[in-house]
Amino acid sequence: MSAGGTTKSASPLFKRDSCTYTSCYCEENVYMLCKQLVQRGEKGGFAVFVSNDSKKVPLWAQSAGEPSEDGLVVWDYHVFFIWRPSSECKKGGSEVYDLDTTCGFPVDADDYIKKTFRPMVPLKPDFKRLFRVVSAEEFVKYRNPYPT
Repeated sequence: MSAGGTTKSASPLFKRDSCTYTSCYCEENVYMLCKQLVQRGEKGGFAVFVSNDSKKVPLWAQSAGEPSEDGLVVWDYHVFFIWRPSSECKKGGSEVYDLDTTCGFPVDADDYIKKTFRPMVPLKPDFKRLFRVVSAEEFVKYRNPYPT
């Protein structure tokens, strides 16, 4: 792992400067990453949705967050992309691609979880997070209003 929490990926799956990004539209941003992956015919990508019934999801290390509080922001929900290539399944190697994070792009999944979700921080019940993981293929298939 290199400085800033990014992985030592010789060739990242996506380059940040070539990604479509719209502030406050994490779901759309992740959809575009999933769509690129599917178009390339690659497997191992997932859209991860984070929310809860109260629609109050605290996340740290967010570019829109408060710098004096380690980038803390409370979203109604958040979506990020995780990639775990099948050849790496036994060795680890998952990478997170989140265009809203300050952790790096990509960032090692373990580092991202520790810095973004702070699992050791006790949360009030209204802030407990729920996760839904959807394969890139399924996300593109069911979200695309104009399937080909």
